[in-house]
Amino acid sequence: MRLPITCTSRLGDYMNKLSRLLISCCISGSLLCTVAKAATASGHDACAAAEETGVTATILDCLGTENSKADKRLNAVYKSTMARLDASGKERLRNEERQWIKVRDAKCNAAGKEFDGGSLQQVEQSSCFVDATKERVHAIEGFH
Repeated sequence: MRLPITCTSRLGDYMNKLSRLLISCCISGSLLCTVAKAATASGHDACAAAEETGVTATILDCLGTENSKADKRLNAVYKSTMARLDASGKERLRNEERQWIKVRDAKCNAAGKEFDGGSLQQVEQSSCFVDATKERVHAIEGFH
């Protein structure tokens, strides 16, 4: 069954997921519903409740908090990884990190251009920075 929601924003995507989850719960029974709810609430999307409100300021506040957490985690992981690397590894990681920052900034500053000047553009850009930073944490954790 295809849902009629066509919004391309992060909020729209979340609502699509929520609608599919609700349909699955109705079809499959309460056990699956409980498991699905637990998976959704496991922190995969820490700002889901804020997004549910539809209030841009609330969403941006949450994304700002998540970005700060992700940035602190990134800095800690970067520092601990640098501490265990030899000189060659440190240089590779440093160069990779500088390149990643340039790519992330270009990608995230361009995010949401379809909402140029609107509040959804800020949400899309902020979401991009949070997601990119969390992805980078995982990449650095696996750096050798």
